[in-house]
Amino acid sequence: MVRFAEPASPAFDPSPRAAVPARHNGDGALARTDQQPAWRPILLLASLIALLGPAPLATAQGAQDTAPLIITYYGVSTLLLSAGEDQILVDGFFTRPDLRQTILGAVGPDQRLIERRLDDAKVTRLRAVLVAHAHHDHSLDAAAIARLTETPKGPRLKSDALVIGDASTARLVRANGVPEARSPILQDGSVFRLGPFTVTAYKVDHGPGWPPLRWLLTGDMRAGRKLPAWFGQLKDRENYSFLITHGERRILVHPSTGRRMPVGDRTPPLPQAELVFLGVGGLGRKGEAVYAREYWTSAQAETGARAFVPIHWDRFTDPLEAGLRDSPPPLDKPSRTFAILQANQAPGVVVCFLPPLSPLTIPSSGPAPAIAARGGEALSARPPCVIVPPVSSPS
Repeated sequence: MVRFAEPASPAFDPSPRAAVPARHNGDGALARTDQQPAWRPILLLASLIALLGPAPLATAQGAQDTAPLIITYYGVSTLLLSAGEDQILVDGFFTRPDLRQTILGAVGPDQRLIERRLDDAKVTRLRAVLVAHAHHDHSLDAAAIARLTETPKGPRLKSDALVIGDASTARLVRANGVPEARSPILQDGSVFRLGPFTVTAYKVDHGPGWPPLRWLLTGDMRAGRKLPAWFGQLKDRENYSFLITHGERRILVHPSTGRRMPVGDRTPPLPQAELVFLGVGGLGRKGEAVYAREYWTSAQAETGARAFVPIHWDRFTDPLEAGLRDSPPPLDKPSRTFAILQANQAPGVVVCFLPPLSPLTIPSSGPAPAIAARGGEALSARPPCVIVPPVSSPS
């Protein structure tokens, strides 16, 4: 568990000391009875510094805790959450290698593109990269991003960002330059305090997918796996979702389409949240309609959220600037997924989309913000999310 704690201040008693009786020195002259030992002024000064020193730090942290939350989407399940000078990143998949490179070649991070994404987003102090699992569309850029936080550049501070993931993710990023101390291994229920953010990880099933790909990509990451590598070599058996709290906001990022992993003879529910970024990848495949309805109905009931943003539905071999296109068959058919979501939408629940590179700003305190789909369009039109201003009561 990562915590950032203020140093404790020693107690300081400003009350005057009791008078000391007069005494004589050896030659008969009156000795000074108010003489303090030489170390006492030093102790007094140190106590004052310790007492007063942390106050500006506490004020700065308080400002960060109340700063608005800015969320930027980069396709698949990559999300940047910013609050003041602090950021956390979910999945960090910026490179998006093309289809030919992915299938026939070796995939690796595009360093220039990664730097451009961080610079454009004005990333100043990245606390961590949270990786759902080690498949390439989640983990590919994690190590490269973390290494960039070791050297200050422009507004970017030296933050030595963590890469937080499962054992396979840890093997991958450690083989690619991230030290063990900065790559903690997740367990179900792990909690991390990352500046103004608190992150709780939940172990979940990966959910359905195209059977040949599931067979290829299920397994343990080999230790020492260097990048670039063929995408089929980036394997994993585990998968995580992340509840991120900042101020009074509760944001659930659920990158894959699985349920919580069973604990004993019961399956725990997803955590309560106000806004859910819901993975929908693979739900539109033929034969998945029954599971898709059950998954969607359960997500609404368990989280209690009033707003859902579908993620992980796009063709992730396209450059982001080209816009998001639907993932193709046989992997998926997102239009079918969105029809299922709309047909089974609970009363009062909003489904909307976050366009890539278009930040959504929500307040960190006060009532949960009202999020709506712009224009009330059908989900087939991918309506963007908008914040509805609160209605002022007449005075």
